[in-house]
Amino acid sequence: MQDMLYDVALTYTLNPGILYEEQTVLQWAAIESKQRKCTLAALVRKGADIYVKGVLGTLLHDVAAWGDEDATKLLVRSGIHPWTTAHSVSPIVYASEGGHESIVRYLLYDALNIWQREAPQRTMTFEEWNRVTIAWDEAERQWTLHEALSRAAGGGHLAVVELLCQHVDVSKLCMTGIPFSMSASIGGSTEIMQMLLRLGAELGPSALHNAADQGHLALVLDILSRRPMDVSDRGSSGQTPLHHAAMKGHADIVQTLLDHGADHEVEDHTDHTALDLAIHYRHSNVIKILADMPISAPPPTDDESYNSDEEDEDWEEIKTASHKGSTIKAEDEESCGLGIEINAE
Repeated sequence: MQDMLYDVALTYTLNPGILYEEQTVLQWAAIESKQRKCTLAALVRKGADIYVKGVLGTLLHDVAAWGDEDATKLLVRSGIHPWTTAHSVSPIVYASEGGHESIVRYLLYDALNIWQREAPQRTMTFEEWNRVTIAWDEAERQWTLHEALSRAAGGGHLAVVELLCQHVDVSKLCMTGIPFSMSASIGGSTEIMQMLLRLGAELGPSALHNAADQGHLALVLDILSRRPMDVSDRGSSGQTPLHHAAMKGHADIVQTLLDHGADHEVEDHTDHTALDLAIHYRHSNVIKILADMPISAPPPTDDESYNSDEEDEDWEEIKTASHKGSTIKAEDEESCGLGIEINAE
């Protein structure tokens, strides 16, 4: 009976569901984790089309992202190339982003050999070729590994980063255009940041901005110990790391940045200080810290500066006259503010 149901399922299409379009039963089997182990294997064995469109690309992209190692191995053995890319992304990228170290290791070391040895060699249809490509050469694979490492670092997945660093020279510019240290600053792992820097990755000022914005206190302290000058760095919007921390309500990081010399009165390009942002987003703990900070004297206005210069000149005139033994009185008491006489006798 079960075997007959699988035969029916090969051609049966479900109503619109998760994908907001018609799903085959195979797609449903791959999406539903409770049914995947038995149902997916049975449908593949019956000859179901494994190249149907998945949520992220192919079904291999989906199961790798969800951390299903058995389904990943099944789909590779059944014919989906492990370096297949959909929307310029390969399954190993999604596995790295999710921190699925065993799947990343399988796709790196075993999958291609298994695919070449066991998978039925089937030519993809024109529609399938329009939807997916395969990273055949080393340059394409390096780009994929760079993106995989960036996403693993951004997710704080230390084991995956350690694995991928064996295949990527992090001392060179990341092919995605986003420095590896910037991805690590978003992920918040001090261990990952230290590893990347030890292997030659560059640390730029944006790292402190990201760490402050994301609330990674330990990483903020580590970055400040390496680049203390970044506490005053202003990004493209004119905001400092203090602006980011205040806007997100990270009181501990706000205090840390202040302790390291952050200027709480700096305004961004929209004339907002860190306190303005804390008030706008109603972060009471941050407001209390910043409101208690001393306020520096405002710079003199043009009129105040002009009057001050006049007073200085009048005072010099009085001192000069006193040395000559003269008795003078300031001519304009209102402008210089000195209504006194000096007698050199």
